[in-house]
Amino acid sequence: MKRGQKISFIAALVVFAAYLACLVFFITYKAQWTYGDDHQFLVSTAIGEPIPSWIGTQPAIGRFWPLGQVDYDLLLWVPADYKCIAHFIFSALSYVLLSLLTFGGVMIALNKYPPTTRVWTAVLTSMMLSASVTYVFLYLVFAERVMTVLVMAMFILFLMLYRTDKWGYALGGLICAAYLIFCKEIMFGALGLLAVFMLIMDRKATTTQKVTWYVLLALAGIYIAIYLSCIYPRIQHVYNDERPKYEFVPIIWYMMTRLKIWYAAILVALIRYYALIVKKDREHLLFDAFLLAGFAYLLAMAVLRFANDYYYFPALAFVAIPTAYFLVYYLKKWGAIVVLSVLCCLHASRFLPSFAHKYTTA
Repeated sequence: MKRGQKISFIAALVVFAAYLACLVFFITYKAQWTYGDDHQFLVSTAIGEPIPSWIGTQPAIGRFWPLGQVDYDLLLWVPADYKCIAHFIFSALSYVLLSLLTFGGVMIALNKYPPTTRVWTAVLTSMMLSASVTYVFLYLVFAERVMTVLVMAMFILFLMLYRTDKWGYALGGLICAAYLIFCKEIMFGALGLLAVFMLIMDRKATTTQKVTWYVLLALAGIYIAIYLSCIYPRIQHVYNDERPKYEFVPIIWYMMTRLKIWYAAILVALIRYYALIVKKDREHLLFDAFLLAGFAYLLAMAVLRFANDYYYFPALAFVAIPTAYFLVYYLKKWGAIVVLSVLCCLHASRFLPSFAHKYTTA
């Protein structure tokens, strides 16, 4: 790299490091249990007991997400006096991991582009996504916290599978997928659709890749079988039934106004599916598949009339890197950086009030 490129590269890393340090500080600052859903931890990990099964398995209301919070069981060994801060440090580390995975995923995806293009796109994409999903890391109870991390890890592993065709990446991606499917009820649909898309569209897939998608489809089928046999017959009333009802279109519009990455993602998706269907462009199928899975997750949540934006955060994790990748692909370096910078600023205007609300009311 030339001197100017080195300075730009280092500057991007410094900005990224400073950003992560601020996030860790705010997540762990004034750490304390909050009134409400944190009782789940007060009767389990806070007193040295595993997360109880009733939290994620409630057949009477149709809930079956048994792995949504079990990662907190890793904190069982922490002394009682440090349980609270340990939970928030764990959440902060998850936040850092999500940011690093997003950064690394973009760097890998853009491996054919100049270093400064890659690093600034990676930094801005990571900041944009983490700013969008801040809420689920400030509080402890949301399964979307671990789901966003796993979606990003799964994307990287499947991308490396397509770069190297090694079984290890396939296995790692499938482990992430299996965990994800049992973190939230509709995830099986998004990942099943991803697998079907790749099986139909990727006519050049190797044996390793084909087996991966068949296994992913089988995992989705296993979840459906368990749900239909063990949960569905015991439903008495539907979860979310007691909450205010919102129409499909207003929910979609609300999500777009709250999570503005969707503006860029929708534009990219329209261009890509035109290229895919009309131009027969099959060169970026994995990115197209993750875009499709993200939109499927978004639409499924909207159909079920979930109006809180945090329900849609895993969908953002699906579309974040593909959106950044195609912005660079179609708009080149500066066009992509301008768009991502604007989105970062717009999302920062959301997460800063989130910090202020939590720590002025603590």
